[in-house]
Amino acid sequence: EQQRQKEEQQRQKEEQQRQKEERERPFRTILDSKVVPPSTDSYIPRNELSDKLKVAVFSQEEDYKDFFISITGNHEVGKSQLIRHVLGGYSGVLEVSVDNDLPPRTAIRSILGVTDDSAVVRAFVEAKSQLGRKPIIIFDVHEQVTNPGVIKGLSNFAKDFGFEKKLVKVLVVCSTAGTAAGITGDGRRVDFFVPQLTREELDSADARRVFEIWHGQRVEDDDVERIFDLVGGRIGNIKDILVFGMHGGPKGTLDKALTWMEQKLLLDVQHYEAIDLSGGFGRKEVCLASWLAHEVARFP
Repeated sequence: EQQRQKEEQQRQKEEQQRQKEERERPFRTILDSKVVPPSTDSYIPRNELSDKLKVAVFSQEEDYKDFFISITGNHEVGKSQLIRHVLGGYSGVLEVSVDNDLPPRTAIRSILGVTDDSAVVRAFVEAKSQLGRKPIIIFDVHEQVTNPGVIKGLSNFAKDFGFEKKLVKVLVVCSTAGTAAGITGDGRRVDFFVPQLTREELDSADARRVFEIWHGQRVEDDDVERIFDLVGGRIGNIKDILVFGMHGGPKGTLDKALTWMEQKLLLDVQHYEAIDLSGGFGRKEVCLASWLAHEVARFP
């Protein structure tokens, strides 16, 4: 009988521990979440931009501290790398991807393993208390996200959990200006634009060090100029060219890499033209739109 009682007590103790862990799991998921900072071998420091983003995220200025941050910039300019550089190492940083079939609240409930918003609120309250600051939620909104319900859901989440409940700091990362414009947070928004690297930044010692790692050998000034003429300061495209041209002779292989990128960019333009054509625009309008997009893309 005594043995049976001991076993029952042990079973109850284990059940209590299991229930405790189940209750704590959502907020501990938040506490344990981090973003990995970029490797120093592949990141070109942008100190002024990094400092500005850090101020925007952690600012306690009364007028803006509960606003969400809308981070925008063209494709391949290094938005994600910049965020990882600034927030890498901090606890309580949760990355959330959304798509047309996965609204933000559903995505977060899935990550935390809960079924309703009240459980999400409890998790954020406890995480905020443990951290001594708001947890940070980074929503990555890729260009294919066009569902108006999802876009509105992002706006509502930023307003509800960020501004009204004051439980989290929300960052929304977009490469598409039209999508970013639709995520307003009811006006409680701070806009943060990430420009492409300037020609001067590409000449820095840090940039040339990274280029040499990517390319496997020194990249000459005239080659940097050729790359910049083709893709501007979009660091993702620059990396693609240099990695593609890593093997073989320095000139011939780099020429092939530039030709490959030129063809890739042309296919991208044709892809977007096809989308426009299927939307009812004629060839004349598409050509005009392509010209206009090119002119706009030349400026920050």
